[in-house]
Amino acid sequence: MCGILFVKYKHSKNHEYLNSFFEIESNKYLKTRGPTYQDLFKCDSFFAYQSVLAIQSNEKKSNTLPLIGSKNFLLYNGEIFGLSKSRDISDTDYLNNVLFKEKDLEESISKLDGMFIISKFIRTNTKDINANIYRDPIGEKHLWYFFDNEIFIISSVPAIITSYLRYKNKLQINKEVIEDYLVRRHLISPEEHSFKGIKQLKPGHKLIFKSEDWFLKEKKYFNYEKLFSESLYEELSNISQQEFNERFLKLINQTIELMEDCRPINNVSSSIVSGGFDSSIVSAFLYEQNKNRDLYTMIFDKKDPVAINVPNLLKSRSIDLLKCHKQISCKVEDYHKRLLRTIDILSSPINTHSIPSAYLVAEKASDDKNIILYGGEGADEVFLGYDSYNNFDNISSKYNQLNNNFNFDKELKKRVQNNKIEKYIFDLKSNFYNFLDETNLMNQRDSKIKAESFVDIIVQLSNVGLITTDTTNSDLGIESRTPFTRRKMVEFGISSPVNKLIDFSNSKPINKIPIRNAFKTYFSEDLIMQKIGFAGFPNETKKFLGDSKNWLVWDHLSWQNSKLKKMNLAEEWKIINLEWFLRKFD
Repeated sequence: MCGILFVKYKHSKNHEYLNSFFEIESNKYLKTRGPTYQDLFKCDSFFAYQSVLAIQSNEKKSNTLPLIGSKNFLLYNGEIFGLSKSRDISDTDYLNNVLFKEKDLEESISKLDGMFIISKFIRTNTKDINANIYRDPIGEKHLWYFFDNEIFIISSVPAIITSYLRYKNKLQINKEVIEDYLVRRHLISPEEHSFKGIKQLKPGHKLIFKSEDWFLKEKKYFNYEKLFSESLYEELSNISQQEFNERFLKLINQTIELMEDCRPINNVSSSIVSGGFDSSIVSAFLYEQNKNRDLYTMIFDKKDPVAINVPNLLKSRSIDLLKCHKQISCKVEDYHKRLLRTIDILSSPINTHSIPSAYLVAEKASDDKNIILYGGEGADEVFLGYDSYNNFDNISSKYNQLNNNFNFDKELKKRVQNNKIEKYIFDLKSNFYNFLDETNLMNQRDSKIKAESFVDIIVQLSNVGLITTDTTNSDLGIESRTPFTRRKMVEFGISSPVNKLIDFSNSKPINKIPIRNAFKTYFSEDLIMQKIGFAGFPNETKKFLGDSKNWLVWDHLSWQNSKLKKMNLAEEWKIINLEWFLRKFD
């Protein structure tokens, strides 16, 4: 895990001040992401910064790697798995010494199992430089960029670009993104940022930059349909549920072994165990491989009985497992402090209210000298865990649909229905549905459910669960990992028949069958509890905002303060989230 920044100036005017400015910002936002070492290069035409958290590589930079600023150099964030069990080559060495020498670079990158931003730079002369910048297909790692007639910036953290725009007096709120957030469950804009001009590189896409022509283009390099295998679907359709469950158990065990092969020999991975299926079975498999590890549970007073039940869950498996367990008590004051920091990092309202809570867990893991923290993100999207997948009509998943929020603003939903975000989601879903329909392997209902799952992986998961694990948790020098987003796991989940993942035979459908079965195998069916959520105290932070009559948000939305009394909890949280954002950046 690392942090990267690259800045190309179209003209050399004022470059000395800007180089100093970007160095300060890099040390403020990127240094903690890669505390092992940092490299930078600055000249009158560009600035480059790389921070490194050594996981697969040596703690000291290999002298075989090109220096930043040389004729050909690499900026890299993330991890690639499955390269070498003997640990004789790190992912960084592989990129420089193997991958970048291959003729068909795009094809080779599309086959990698990893979470990454891979940036290859070629200096064509002393002033000009070309770049190809790739983001992994699932979108585990994030990259923001800005491009105008003066400058080109890419950054692991949007806050650095925001700081530049503020310095240039160009900071403008992106009203379309904010309105989209108001109408949806989460802030899931796949490309646009909360400030105008800042964009996010989409999963499976690359940026092509040529400074001599001052040219920038975003292009899709990964064919999402490759994640679905017709042959695997037919194979899984013809086996029993028990055989399917056994295949899943074997695959997740192999996946965790693969990931554990890529960790420092002297460092044991830690994990989150919330009490739900996903993080619990990940923790159980990790424990089987190494019994000396930290397990973390966040406790919210009077809010989440599932988390409080975790000690009973662990004790049912092993009393030794319980000895590894650490509970973290979250108070509203703790939540509030991390809320402000994560808004700063993201330079936007936080994408989901669980982000400050997750930050607290990562903070504890960092304090305990852990650098790897496992979780269960992705299981619901890949293995159909959401109740909305049970809807036969399946108009839209609750995670990307437009909700009936703020009905007193009659024009709000109409505007969002016609914005770029809604069109992107609609086209993504339609294309995948049509692809599945043309295979003639499943009925219309199952094709719709699979298409919803696919959109949730590419949009919802990337911009909510994975933005938590990457952009915010990385601020603490933590590499967050989730086995459910590894390539073979995603291919297995997407290529699984719906009836192997959801049991429709009961009056209330049962979701995530193989994961539920794994939980029963490792713990107990009696310990299954309805998951409430990794919530925190979002609405409770209202007490720190003072009299609502003086809030900034009303002028920005052209609403009256009196509307607050008529809002439900979800609507109230969105207003509170926006208010904290505006107080930081207004």
